[in-house]
Amino acid sequence: MLSFLLYHEIGPQPRASANLDCFCIEERFREQMRFLKDNAVPVLSSAEICVQLSCRGTLPQHGVILTFDDADVSFLEYAMPTLENLDFPSTVFAVAGQLGQRANWVKDSRNAIPLMSGQQLRSLPAHRIELGSHSMTHRKLTELTEAQAFAELRDSRAALEDVLDRPILSLAYPHGHYSTRIMEMASTVGYLSAYSTDGQRSFTNAGDRLCIPRKYITCHDDIDTFASKIGLKPPVGRTT
Repeated sequence: MLSFLLYHEIGPQPRASANLDCFCIEERFREQMRFLKDNAVPVLSSAEICVQLSCRGTLPQHGVILTFDDADVSFLEYAMPTLENLDFPSTVFAVAGQLGQRANWVKDSRNAIPLMSGQQLRSLPAHRIELGSHSMTHRKLTELTEAQAFAELRDSRAALEDVLDRPILSLAYPHGHYSTRIMEMASTVGYLSAYSTDGQRSFTNAGDRLCIPRKYITCHDDIDTFASKIGLKPPVGRTT
């Protein structure tokens, strides 16, 4: 099974106001990453997947791709040390119009967590962490006019490339919302891959590269649930 995993905020414990579907407890994150290592699960980069699709037209049968939406500062403090220690690649999707600000799209202002600045994003090791676009403003692209949606895709890619001085070739649709037309626009703008959140759908061929499904990893996922989501049995000595 090839599994694309979606993380948001990571921290010691969620705030009382936190959206638990967009939070992973740090201890559980470390346990999940160690589980991948201990079970020799290939952790692949999204760039590797695109290359394999472009050159071979096929996908690995087994592996995990780690993605992090919003580019909030918790990635630096709680995710990156574990990823570096295990030498795992990942992809971080940044909201280009809000670098260094607080997430203003959340319903509860108490959850408006700080986002990484351009300088912080530039400090991420390019050989291990791919950076992608999460639009300019995190609005649902399907609720915008075609011109507005196109600008969100085009301008965010251009802005991130200007700030980061590296190519931006991947996209995560805000809130996971997309359409056939938005996929066409993403391709026109120059994205080679784009990610959704419809994790119940399988990623099977090159034609899906602009609607790659991801599975949420949330505050509710213990190691048994995590193992199930990536098609493995729970750790030895545990039962589901």
